Amino acid sequence: MKKIALLSLLVLSAGPLTAQQINGTFDDAWEACETTGQQPAGWKSANINEMGQVAELVRSTDGVSGNGVLMTNEWVGMNLMGSSIGQNAPGYLSLGTPWNTAKISFGWGISITNKDGGSYGGIDFTYRPDAVRFSYKRSHASGNQSETASVIACLWKGQYSSDVAVGISTSPSKRAMVDREKDVMGMITSGVTKSDNAECIATINYAIEGDQAEWKTLTIPFNYTSDATPEKINVIFSSADYFGDREAIGAGNSLTIDNVELIYNSQLASLAYNGTAIEGFDKDNQYYTVTGEYTDDCLTAVSDGAGASVKVSYNAENRIATITVEGNDIASNPENKHEYYVMFAPETTAYASKLIMGLAGTMLPPATENVGISEISGGKADFLLSNFAFQGMVMGDILLTDVDCQEEADGSITLHKEQTIRVFGDAGNTLGDLPVVLNGTLKDGKLNADLSITWNGVIHISVNVYPTSTPYVDLTALTGVTSQFAAVKDGLTNPNCLFYVTDATLAGDNVIVDTECQKLVLSEDAAFFAPKAFTAAEVSFDRDFAAGRVNTFVLPFTFTVPDGISVTKLNKVEGTTLTFSPVTTAEANTPYLIETNETRPFDALTNVEVAATATVDVTVSGVTHHGAFDSETVTSGETTYYGWNENGEFVKATTGTLLPFRTYLTTSAAQAAPSFKVIMDKPTGIDTITTTETDGAIYDLTGRRVEKAVKGIYIRDGKKVYIK
Repeated sequence: MKKIALLSLLVLSAGPLTAQQINGTFDDAWEACETTGQQPAGWKSANINEMGQVAELVRSTDGVSGNGVLMTNEWVGMNLMGSSIGQNAPGYLSLGTPWNTAKISFGWGISITNKDGGSYGGIDFTYRPDAVRFSYKRSHASGNQSETASVIACLWKGQYSSDVAVGISTSPSKRAMVDREKDVMGMITSGVTKSDNAECIATINYAIEGDQAEWKTLTIPFNYTSDATPEKINVIFSSADYFGDREAIGAGNSLTIDNVELIYNSQLASLAYNGTAIEGFDKDNQYYTVTGEYTDDCLTAVSDGAGASVKVSYNAENRIATITVEGNDIASNPENKHEYYVMFAPETTAYASKLIMGLAGTMLPPATENVGISEISGGKADFLLSNFAFQGMVMGDILLTDVDCQEEADGSITLHKEQTIRVFGDAGNTLGDLPVVLNGTLKDGKLNADLSITWNGVIHISVNVYPTSTPYVDLTALTGVTSQFAAVKDGLTNPNCLFYVTDATLAGDNVIVDTECQKLVLSEDAAFFAPKAFTAAEVSFDRDFAAGRVNTFVLPFTFTVPDGISVTKLNKVEGTTLTFSPVTTAEANTPYLIETNETRPFDALTNVEVAATATVDVTVSGVTHHGAFDSETVTSGETTYYGWNENGEFVKATTGTLLPFRTYLTTSAAQAAPSFKVIMDKPTGIDTITTTETDGAIYDLTGRRVEKAVKGIYIRDGKKVYIK
């Protein structure tokens, strides 16, 4: 027995309250028809037995599997008084009772007029199906080749009555007919009496055109004109044009059907948030994300089912609303429902991020996505990672709610959360419940975070979130990096970015294999940060120093100061005068002043030991000299900032941005001054310095002419001199 036959029999046996289906498999034992032949259980065949003429227009035949129903138009008649008398009759199957009529007249021959027929009544039915679905074949014989087959159905309540001539004779008698299909469907109104509550609720009047040699499935929707609940249903299949000209019925034309069932839709037809349609809505997609807050009436969900129900529930913890749509037949078919999910994403600040992901230590394809952090309130915020991709497939959104946010002394905010979630998306839902641990840092508008995800209880998924401007990416914990390396670099914006790897086959600028880098290439305008020390076989640094003038600088490596270059370090503070003393070795991460005639003195170094980036400030008597490897924004407050100017002074700054690889001063507000004058002790390694009295035009190291020189280094006749 076919699968749907069991369901049909169960619901039919349960009575009208659960009879939401019709028996459309035709596999059960057929019953005797009142006229002749047989008919499938629950249906009535339009077979003919009139005036001794018998015609089985409805027969059992092979179906898609098991039995089907074959309906054929046939000529029905006899020879009378030397004349052939008859007509082509349609084959049809109905839930109601078939009837036919014709008037026989004798005169200068025998004629048949007033041909008519159809179906009346139906079965008790209180549901609102959306469509009729069935499989069919269609063929035309030598008769009317353009004739269509028909599918007719109607749902109604109340009662329609009219007097209709029935039978084939010289004077067919009329009888009261209840719920004739033409009366219910409003095709005939004259002489029709209706009860007060009579109402046609839905109809189908469908023409099947052409031939169909192989089985084909067809779904025909009901046309609803009322929201009322039906009391009756009638469904009719005909091998002829059911309401068409009886004279045009083509003998031999047939319609074969199987697997007839009523369809109860249980999906959404539309979905809106606060009156605006949700972008990208499709009834076959379950997951949607909107930005905003949930309220009881914010979602408008309309079902595509005429009698379907829609229920909305909301989980405030994960900010997800569940919309459940149940088909009108849910009481007898509990699987006929669909669920949709709407995530109410919080308003967030988007941080452009590079996601480095691993599965059990093997690198997955990286992605570039925005990661959102909501406004921090009460030490809490929400973390949103949209379009999380896993093994090359977009799984959905990761939302962590009520993330702990702790402000640190350096102005950064640490993030931490442990939460079991489901990735919000059709594919992501298949991953099941995922315990997630988030640790991150938010500082200077940049987000760094690590997500540790456990899949299936044992498999570890790592997601490392770097800003796209990140100064480094650590890939040493992952294998399979080589095939993904181009994708890692794609979308990163920092030319100084370092890549820590373990795969010796990887090469290129700023690639550090274990602790060895072939070439370190630095750009003066981009941030630099080395979390781990390494050796660079070559170093290139594109900063152009102003020849013959003093510049500030800090570098991530130690070097011996060569001849012809003066490097000095803060040594003494006397009021607003700073003394910088020369050094022979410049230490990594330490701020200095430099004077050189070479425009790019650090553009071709070799075998350089690059230190892990750390703060090595120099503080003397309340004045601190800082080196910056990233842009520093000046802020006003308890600390006063001083930046180096072209006149060779550290000048108080209230606004602005300090560039990487430069230095600046800070003091407390109590020690603040408009500027600090700089004095440099006698440098080491400058062979061109001479001792002389002033006897010509003299300039200080900033290029300003001085009227009277005091002790220090000056420029005269294009050469440096030392004035005692």
